[in-house]
Amino acid sequence: MQNQDGTIKSGLVTDESNKPPRQCSNCIWNSVGHHGHGYCSNPVVMSDPQLVMLQDEDGRIKVQPTWCSNGFQSKGNAAIYVLRHGETEANAEKKFRGWLNLDLDKNGLQQAKDARKYLQDKNIKQVFCSDLGRTVKTAQLAFPKIKATKDRALRPWDVGYFSGKSKDEYQEALNWFIDHPEKSIPDGESLKEFSDRQKKAFEKYLKIAKEDGPILLVAHSSNCIQFDKLSEGKDELGRPEDSEYVLPGGVMVILDQGSLGLKSEPVHRASNNAAMYGS
Repeated sequence: MQNQDGTIKSGLVTDESNKPPRQCSNCIWNSVGHHGHGYCSNPVVMSDPQLVMLQDEDGRIKVQPTWCSNGFQSKGNAAIYVLRHGETEANAEKKFRGWLNLDLDKNGLQQAKDARKYLQDKNIKQVFCSDLGRTVKTAQLAFPKIKATKDRALRPWDVGYFSGKSKDEYQEALNWFIDHPEKSIPDGESLKEFSDRQKKAFEKYLKIAKEDGPILLVAHSSNCIQFDKLSEGKDELGRPEDSEYVLPGGVMVILDQGSLGLKSEPVHRASNNAAMYGS
């Protein structure tokens, strides 16, 4: 029997012979079992009945680390990993960043290096990042084996006039533009303009991930919040400042659940710094 994409439903095949995003030995649900074999721990994955002879004493089927298995039908294969850039001095000082071109501080450099440990075995095929310095440096440190492609579409919400200003002093003023998403911030963009830009970027990168396998996006907190809303089918023009979804140096994953659609969830937490929208 064949799957809709032409792959064989039963039997184990090498990853070279398979089609992404079916990657049972590389997704976040894989766990290591006896003798270095992996077990898929995703609760919605079902093994093909024809593979019953491969079950161990616990009823699980071992998968070699380099294999993909057409006999496992995962509803949650990793499609896109989104890494938020590491901390900057403006983060620590609780200032809006927007399109300011800031460097990582000491903590931010370490956060990017810590993210490398999480990402190194995720079978990532391509890396893309915002063209701002803090994301470029984060990408270099977090995933050095692939050179990141810069994309202005991955810049955060351009908060214009508020860039560099204190959040404590100006958050209420920014909230007015969140409540009126079609109104542009002076010297910046409206929330709707930002949302539309992120929707186009999200669709573009989801297509790449489905065709080529898992990709890594290195971006900003406002991008993470928008991508979460888009993947979950939520109102992307909601109140984003209420969300602390991904902290500096943290990672979220967007899962392809097949007929169940997309799902996003944080998978790596780098520090206890609060995520601030517009960074």
